[in-house]
Amino acid sequence: MLELFAYGRYSDYRKRHEALQPATLTEKQARKLKQLSIVALAHESRVIPYSVLLAELELATLRELEDVVIDAIYRDLLVAKLDHASSQLEVAHAIGRDVRLSDVAAMVRTVSAWTTRAEELLRALEQQAQRAKATASEHAQHEQLLQTRLEEMRAAVKTSIEADSESAMQLQMQGGGMMANMMGMMGMMGDDRGQKKKDAKAGKGGQHARHMH
Repeated sequence: MLELFAYGRYSDYRKRHEALQPATLTEKQARKLKQLSIVALAHESRVIPYSVLLAELELATLRELEDVVIDAIYRDLLVAKLDHASSQLEVAHAIGRDVRLSDVAAMVRTVSAWTTRAEELLRALEQQAQRAKATASEHAQHEQLLQTRLEEMRAAVKTSIEADSESAMQLQMQGGGMMANMMGMMGMMGDDRGQKKKDAKAGKGGQHARHMH
């Protein structure tokens, strides 16, 4: 009887009822074992059809099933909801029960498989982290190279602008010198023309004076 409440089901009790005589379950004990049977089924599947529950608990009506399930939910034995549209019990969480010695090997295999999957996942995450780190390093190097090239282009443009400005100033200075020379030559030409005019007038005055004499 203790083993039934530790990890058995109500169907196990019905199968061994005669062997358990004279021990029998009271109505309260039978209800508790039925609720523990629902917990056992919940560990096998998160969705339990009403037909399976009715057969396992030996209940005749859906109303009786609802009463047992709702009472189990209120006692925090499981977190679930009754889906009447689909005629099934949807389980989100159920308490744990004791484990038979015969089930230990299967549990060890399950935990070992989970550990293997977890290790594989960790290795995959580490590889992704390394790839992400390498990609970030490549991006940083590429950005540094672009920055260096940009600085070089800025320096080249600045040097070109300064060279163009210096050439323009030299041309301006040379143009100013040429203009001064041209002005000087024009001034000299003007002086020569003025002197010639004076000489011509002086010559005419001398001839006129000679005629007067």
